[in-house]
Amino acid sequence: MPRMALLLRRRFLVAATLIVIGFPSIAPAQSAPLKGELVVFNAGSLGLPFRNLLKAFKKANPEVRTSQESAGSLESARKVTELGKTPDILAVADYAIIPKLLIPAHADWYATFATNSLVLAFRTESQGALEINIQNWYRVLLRPGIRTGRSDPALDPAGYRTLMVWQLAEQYYQQPTLARLLTNASPPRYMRPKEADLTALLQLGELDYIWTYASIA
Repeated sequence: MPRMALLLRRRFLVAATLIVIGFPSIAPAQSAPLKGELVVFNAGSLGLPFRNLLKAFKKANPEVRTSQESAGSLESARKVTELGKTPDILAVADYAIIPKLLIPAHADWYATFATNSLVLAFRTESQGALEINIQNWYRVLLRPGIRTGRSDPALDPAGYRTLMVWQLAEQYYQQPTLARLLTNASPPRYMRPKEADLTALLQLGELDYIWTYASIA
């Protein structure tokens, strides 16, 4: 691998780490201007923070060309494993994807840098919004006419984590078949490749509720 490409990766990761821990004005010292291209594949939920990171990195290194592709985490990983694409940085919403799909053939190491929470997001105008709470949310979602969006579990961690939430809710509320009922109440027409795609549909009123991450809710 060219030395300049390694420097780009390392300095971007150092700068990103400094921003994450609260030092946005600090940049790593460098002896010569960086040049070349920095390609980032990231999960949809990481699209905005990585866009801001790349913008800051570009400002500090104007001769670097930056490129960003946002998609579901599994889809992003498959761009590497199945399509043969090679990003400089791959940022996913489920770290387990990397050792499972990428190491050792496509990656040597990875680092966890943040956590998130899965939430049920809605508008004040959503059906049932004035009465939904921690005890009755699943009953509200099962009402006829309620439109609940989720991401594709085959492409996005938020999608299969949503299914896990429903399975856990079935046990917690002692409601047999609840997971199956919630799955049926959120059919494929309300499903999108990644959770970030659902936000606009909720804002436009095309969905009443969406399962998404707290960071983008």
